[in-house]
Amino acid sequence: MTSVNSAAPTMALAADSEKSALARLLERHALAALLLIVILGFCLRMRGLDRAGFNEDEVQKINAARAYLHGDFSRNLEHPMLLKSMIAVSLAATDRWNHGVGQSHPVSDEMAVRFPNVVLGALTAIVIFGLAREWFGLDVALLSALLWSAGTIAIMDNRLAKEDTLLVFFAWLGYYFYVRAKKASAIQVRQHAEPYAKWYAAAGASFGLMLASKYFPHYLGLIFLYYFLPLNRRTYPPLCRRDFVLLLGTCALVFLIANPVILAPGTIPYMLHYVGEGTMTHHGYLMMGHFYFNDVAHLRGGMPFYFYLLLLAIKTPLPVLVALGVGMVEVVRRRKEAGASFLILMFLFWIVPFSLVSSKWLRWMLSWMPTVYIIAAIGLVKIFSWARDLRVESRSRLLVPAWNVVIFLVFLVQPLWTAAKAGPFYSLYLNPLGLGRAGYYFPHDESANAECFRSSAETRRIHPACCFICSNRFMEQGHANPRTVLGAIVAGSATAVSFLLWLLYGHQASAQFAGHWTFLPALNAFLNGLSAIALCGGAVLHQALESASPEGQWIQ
Repeated sequence: MTSVNSAAPTMALAADSEKSALARLLERHALAALLLIVILGFCLRMRGLDRAGFNEDEVQKINAARAYLHGDFSRNLEHPMLLKSMIAVSLAATDRWNHGVGQSHPVSDEMAVRFPNVVLGALTAIVIFGLAREWFGLDVALLSALLWSAGTIAIMDNRLAKEDTLLVFFAWLGYYFYVRAKKASAIQVRQHAEPYAKWYAAAGASFGLMLASKYFPHYLGLIFLYYFLPLNRRTYPPLCRRDFVLLLGTCALVFLIANPVILAPGTIPYMLHYVGEGTMTHHGYLMMGHFYFNDVAHLRGGMPFYFYLLLLAIKTPLPVLVALGVGMVEVVRRRKEAGASFLILMFLFWIVPFSLVSSKWLRWMLSWMPTVYIIAAIGLVKIFSWARDLRVESRSRLLVPAWNVVIFLVFLVQPLWTAAKAGPFYSLYLNPLGLGRAGYYFPHDESANAECFRSSAETRRIHPACCFICSNRFMEQGHANPRTVLGAIVAGSATAVSFLLWLLYGHQASAQFAGHWTFLPALNAFLNGLSAIALCGGAVLHQALESASPEGQWIQ
């Protein structure tokens, strides 16, 4: 088995002998620097938090949370309980404050409902710091945390009372614990070092809270898939039966504790009804003056595949985009290293399936942003290393300091200034590539209240420029058949599992390998692809059954 050097990061700003005074200062006060970054992220997310009214999803959250306070847990069953429980606690504390000592300074419901996500969104910087430090060193870790804290896309998503913030926090916390478990297990096999079971238990608990935040189990499969790659199978020992039971057992236990409503008799039937789009009240998305279907059962007329790439390009500060490009080159160049291969996997396994699925929302992009910011931080480190090399090689006493000041202002100060200036309406921020057309590209997401207008007449009156309305008959044609969608999921799952069985037993032709307990996590990992397979299969099947010429038509 190949040795694992967990103490040596694969990418660092400079060798120990070449470290600047600033780098040594950061090493001595890394925790203080991280604390300042978290405080910065919290302040940016709190700024004007109640300036925007509730959107449709947030109205459902506050209604469910109020019902929780009265013992009714039957509201909003399509989503797990964790976020609604946190909102209920926040609302109860707010009510007590407003009717008590805080009567002269009351806290709004908007502030109370969004506050839990603001806190966890700011704390996600610590999680990203920890995972980045495991592979890339202190410099990349601090820069990754800073980019997350000041990132406009991360901020605007963290300010919404939706499950994605909790999903990202607990998923990446689980990744961190799982990486620590794998490194500890490899060291223990050789040196009988610290026990690693506690790390698997912590990872399982984090993944359980992730599932209690949002029903996206394929994020758990991604980390299994990463360690199933040939490079990592040679480096790290496979999960034994005890590890596997500890990990998934803890995950299931914590999930049930945090989300007991899943055991209620009516929950699963309601969720199936929801998956079949039986509760949907809208099916369209206005983007750049065109109206698209925004449900998973449409390939023809669905959301453009470049939705997320365009969003990243126009809502990320230009210096961060430049750093991301440099970081991508560096990551691909180091693709055989553990950290770089992890980032490539996370980058591609998010952007490819989510771009192919017809349904798209801005908030879903939050799960991709930790990977983006870590890669951008690697790019910043590379740019700073070029500046350091110039200082070493150049004999000019004026050029080098001036160049370093420019690098610092452009790549650090400018993104921070952008984040401060964009508030409190971060969703309307556009970089120069957006040509100043705020509210034009993604008005449904950029204007949070746009979905609350109940009639086309009211929409025309308030937003005359956004009056592409779809007739009811046309929308009914676009409504997915639940049996079609569920049938495609079953068919896609059977196909995927059959392919994996062939891959492990037929293609590999190794009974010893197939008998390893790596088979079960690999099977779970492969389920990560079932979402894209099932959704695409459902779309194809639905389109085959759909009438070639729907009766409805676009009206303006």
